Amino acid sequence: MPRPTLQDANFRPVPRDSPISTFLSRQDTGARIFVTNVDRTSTKQKLKAIGINSAIHTVIIAIAVWRIMSSGGKYLPILLPGGMGLMDKPGAKVSQSMTEFFWTSVNILIDSALAILLSKFTWPYISGMLYTRLLWGFQQPEVVFRVPQDWMRTDWAKLGPVNGRQKRLQHSLSILDKEKEDAQSGDMHALDPWYTDYDTMRAAYEAARSGEIPLGSWELSVWERDPETLEWSVWEVWRGDYRNNR
Repeated sequence: MPRPTLQDANFRPVPRDSPISTFLSRQDTGARIFVTNVDRTSTKQKLKAIGINSAIHTVIIAIAVWRIMSSGGKYLPILLPGGMGLMDKPGAKVSQSMTEFFWTSVNILIDSALAILLSKFTWPYISGMLYTRLLWGFQQPEVVFRVPQDWMRTDWAKLGPVNGRQKRLQHSLSILDKEKEDAQSGDMHALDPWYTDYDTMRAAYEAARSGEIPLGSWELSVWERDPETLEWSVWEVWRGDYRNNR
């Protein structure tokens, strides 16, 4: 199957009063674009994926707890007036004070890096993938929604409506390529620089459970919203009937 290219003819309008249009409008937070895929990975593979991810984050959390419990007064020298508190004590050696200052600084850097790791890596995992798994288990099939990072949207906006849209769709193509390669990973992971939208995924499961929108509706596709009309259009890449540039 040839690689898809950017043509408006590849997109078809989504009826404005359709359940899908209503759903996407409700879930859109300003990106105006979703890349979706249906993952039919086996439950065994999904269990393996979440097991590996959970093990990694458990180690990170364990290290963080250990660092907190063992911190004691190790930051005291650098926090005392004068920056190297020991130098203010009678008889304290300068070399000892400098050593304390050095290791305290190292500890602060380590713990700062650990805090960033927890906030940017572990917490998103807990509130995203793990929470979704606990809530919905291992769906068969499973739907994955991905949206661009905020900084990408800002960059596209600077390019203007036409060039910005072209750039956005080019990024969609690169994500589609990765999506096809990694569609059976079973871990719903982000495809940098796009991230997995777990809130929309959970909403899609609710819509499927109520019979509103079947999960199969989200096969490998690009969903785009017109900024003026606010209407949605879809490029169903999975059909393979797209029109290539000549």
